[in-house]
Amino acid sequence: MLLEVLVDALPYLDTEYNDADRQTALRLIDQECKAIKNAKAQNEHLVMRQINLELMEDYAAESYLRRNRELEQLCTEAERELRKTKEQVMEIHARRKMAQLDAGRQLKELEGSWVAMVTNNYRMELANNQLAATNAQMAKRLRIDLDALEK
Repeated sequence: MLLEVLVDALPYLDTEYNDADRQTALRLIDQECKAIKNAKAQNEHLVMRQINLELMEDYAAESYLRRNRELEQLCTEAERELRKTKEQVMEIHARRKMAQLDAGRQLKELEGSWVAMVTNNYRMELANNQLAATNAQMAKRLRIDLDALEK
C-alpha cells in the first residue's frame, strides 16, 4: 500500500516538508484565498441584489404606476395632436381639390372663349378676303386703280 503524504496548509510551522511541498502548499493556499475572495464578491453581489429587490418591492410599484400614467398622458396627447394634424391635412387636400376644380372650370371657359375668338377671327379674315375680292371686281368693272387710291 502506498503511503500518501498529506500536505499541511501551514508549511512554515512544519519542518518535515521540503521546498516542493512548501510550494504546493502555498499554491493551495493561494487558490483557496482566490476562491474565498470570489465567493465573498458573489455574496456581496447577492446581498446588493436582495436589497434592491426589497427596495423595488416597497417603492417600485408606485413609481412604475406613475410612469405608466405619464406615458399614457403622453400617448393620449400625441394621438390628439395626430388627429388634429390629420384633420388639417384633409382640410388642405379638400381646399386644394376645390381650387383645382375651379381652375379646371376656368380653363374650360377660357378654352371655349379662345375657340370662339379664333373662329370669329377666321370668319373675319374670310369676310375681309371676300370684301377685298369684291372690291377688286368692282374696281375692275369701274376701271378704278386701287393702288392710286391707297396712296
